[in-house]
Amino acid sequence: TPAPDPGPPPASTQMSEATAEQVAQSVVRVEGEACGRIQEGTGFFVGEGVIVTNAHVVAGEDDILVELASGQRAPASPVAFDPARDLAVLVTEADAPPLPIGPSAVGAVGGVFGHPGGGPLEISPFEVADRITASGRDIYDGRSTERAVLVLAADLAPGDSGSALVDPNGVVVGVAFAVAPDRAGVAYALANTELRAVLSDDFSDVVDTGDCLV
Repeated sequence: TPAPDPGPPPASTQMSEATAEQVAQSVVRVEGEACGRIQEGTGFFVGEGVIVTNAHVVAGEDDILVELASGQRAPASPVAFDPARDLAVLVTEADAPPLPIGPSAVGAVGGVFGHPGGGPLEISPFEVADRITASGRDIYDGRSTERAVLVLAADLAPGDSGSALVDPNGVVVGVAFAVAPDRAGVAYALANTELRAVLSDDFSDVVDTGDCLV
């Protein structure tokens, strides 16, 4: 269906500079090669050496690298890969403070901490315009899905996939995964009910990241 019109993104994240700097230390750039091309996205720490990103960011990759705010680059291994939710969990020997996870609400504002275009970290203001149960397809267009999704007024771009939506208190309220193809300034994020479901999995074994996306 056509993208809704949530109005323009907010002018500010309403986040203090100190909070933004603290959150930025827990955000990583995710990179890997699949089917002869480099895929880039964003992730963030949710536990000791545990990172969340989108499944489509790492799909088909054998070797995954994460780059921390310090510039440190480290290999990461997938321990959860959910193409229906479009979420993946990575583990790495690198570490940064985990971000707390909290509920989202319509009207919530904050910043999306992402690496658009695989470039430097940018913080994009967002407002949650709506929370819906979205019917769609998995990342391979192979089966139907239903997910709790946040509709955002936000200017995001490729590379922001897997970014944390962070409220002014430094709490993660969702995970960005898509932009509207038919309306500028509209993006979508997975609600934290979807994130918590993936984080409840057993992370004792490395898993396959499926086929690459073509």
